[in-house]
Amino acid sequence: MARHSSSDEYTFAELLTLVEEHRHDLVQLTRAKLNAMDLKPMPVHFPHVAGAEYANPTPDFTQTMELDEAYLDRTIRFVLRGITQGGEFATDQAEFLVATGKDFRKFGVGSKHYEALESALVEAVGEHIGVTKKLSDTINLGCSLLAYGALEDEEADVPATSAAQVLEVLHPCDAIAVIRAQLDPPLQYWPGQHVEVRTPHTPQLWRALSPAIPFNEDGLVEFHVRAVGPFSRAIVEGSQPGEQWVVANPYGDLQISGEKPVVMVAGSTGLAPVRAILLDLIQSEERPPMVQLFFGAQNPDELYEWKGLVGFEDAFDWLDLYLVVQEDAPAPEDFEAYTARGLVGDVAAERGSRRDAEVLITGGPEMKRHTVEAFLRAGADREQLRFDVPN
Repeated sequence: MARHSSSDEYTFAELLTLVEEHRHDLVQLTRAKLNAMDLKPMPVHFPHVAGAEYANPTPDFTQTMELDEAYLDRTIRFVLRGITQGGEFATDQAEFLVATGKDFRKFGVGSKHYEALESALVEAVGEHIGVTKKLSDTINLGCSLLAYGALEDEEADVPATSAAQVLEVLHPCDAIAVIRAQLDPPLQYWPGQHVEVRTPHTPQLWRALSPAIPFNEDGLVEFHVRAVGPFSRAIVEGSQPGEQWVVANPYGDLQISGEKPVVMVAGSTGLAPVRAILLDLIQSEERPPMVQLFFGAQNPDELYEWKGLVGFEDAFDWLDLYLVVQEDAPAPEDFEAYTARGLVGDVAAERGSRRDAEVLITGGPEMKRHTVEAFLRAGADREQLRFDVPN
């Protein structure tokens, strides 16, 4: 497409509108300019299957960076709509750009690469639409925020990626796998956070998983995975000891203050992040707050961690456990009586101590939506409710 006649003919708002309208062409033109620069990614790890003779290659960005086009399009539109008339970014967009700079380190994108991105963007916009100093300054600011996020983690020696050697694969039931691995180097995270994971079964995909144990200096980590889609099904059906996963970018702010009672509502493998928090409380030198844990699943088989949780309840007087199953299905022979039938959110909203409690809700999207509605109907304040990932 030919360049528009003159950027001076447009207001800043009109230029931003043109950028959004022509974003697909601008992405292609920017990519072409970046490819011509022959940039090399920072070193990152790659997944591989068990038994493979493997050494990390010296890659280019075609090997390390595969962005979902729909995600990229949503991101561009979100960022553009946060640009103020002063050429700056609203708080949400600015924080997003910093977080993205941290996240993209898993693709081998370091702080040093954003100067090249700025140059390519300015040239692409200038050739396709026309660029003013104000628009150029805004592009500079956006790339600076991305670079800041990357640089902050680089200076703190946060690994861009960590190789996760799978040590053990357990199948407590057909639909669930418990994966135990060792990270090299150890990647620090807080109990309740997610990490980004890439496996050899679907190497083109990064997905969020929650460690089920707190961070430790040995780098040991545990993931609980239920087969619900291509990524998780491949893990449950195909994971073997000896294979290498890649882990990166801890994120999320699911945590407790330690000063108020806690109600934990976990659906299926949504147990993982609250289990990590629970283990952290057990290891604490201070007495934890009172905790009610509601652990629910569709059937008794999928209450895969019930024995360990019952052991915790027997050992600690500050913990009350409620096991909830949805379906009228027979329990395993050694299964002790569960607390209730129904949806775990309904049971928790009815029996949970809601006064001043911090309510942690973890599980699938539909489970979280239903649980939130149940607690709000029961009189809880929305400010009490916390999630493993933003809804």
